[in-house]
Amino acid sequence: MYQVTQETAPFFIGHSTDEFIPLWESQRFATTLRDHGVPVTFVAVQGSAHSIAQLDRAMSRRVTAFLRDNLG
Repeated sequence: MYQVTQETAPFFIGHSTDEFIPLWESQRFATTLRDHGVPVTFVAVQGSAHSIAQLDRAMSRRVTAFLRDNLG
C-alpha cells in the first residue's frame, strides 16, 4: 500500500466478507489505488473462502472481464 504510484498496474481484489484478514484492509488498499489513479476492481463475496476457493463461475467471469479490459 505504501509503494503505490500512478504507474502501478491495474488490480483485481477479491475478498470474502468473513476472512481471517479483515475486509477493511482490502477496502483501504482499493481506496489507495484509486487515489493514485490506478484502475481497480474490488469484489467482496459472502463467506470465508480465501484465494482460489472464491473462484466460482461468477468470479471467473469477473476476473476474465478484468483481464480482457486491462491487458487488451
